[in-house]
Amino acid sequence: MKSSTTGIVIIGVLLASIFYPSHQFLRAEGGFSASNFFINSTNLPQETTDSVELTAELEPNLNKVAELFLHATTTDNLVRLDVIVDPHGQSINLVNAPLTYSSSTLRLVKTDYDSSAFSLFLSNVDTAGSVSFVAMQPAPGINTRTIVTSFYFEVIGQGPALFTVGTDAEVMANDGFGTNILAKSSGAIWE
Repeated sequence: MKSSTTGIVIIGVLLASIFYPSHQFLRAEGGFSASNFFINSTNLPQETTDSVELTAELEPNLNKVAELFLHATTTDNLVRLDVIVDPHGQSINLVNAPLTYSSSTLRLVKTDYDSSAFSLFLSNVDTAGSVSFVAMQPAPGINTRTIVTSFYFEVIGQGPALFTVGTDAEVMANDGFGTNILAKSSGAIWE
């Protein structure tokens, strides 16, 4: 069973090194340690290796300065919604944004990651007028205003369409702690 613990430790260290390469990862006391977490395989009971102890330090005190906003335009008979982040010079490596839109007016037909400065994406589309995504960029991250992703919608009804950013949206600093530095977010209206 020792190999499954070793596998968990290796995966944890690999993921951490992708998003926090400035941290030094050292083999110590039967575990791997870093300044932001510790995975210790020696504290496991001898008869099982199914769980691993994780501990974290407190987050640093960073200013919440990042802005997340939406911009809607019409292009090729479709409504294009750009999701834009401005970290105001602080390095970020993750944007998590649940969005809602007027499903009686619009239908999502395409998601475009090609114009994004981010390189890794997870998304979840709900046909009831919401879409959520997580965009990630390994260190050193991104520190300038950029498009995170773009969505294209087909117009299926009359009237304006409202786009909103969920209150649980996050813009995480590339600080080794995943500090949420989102200060404000704003939606958009398409008419």
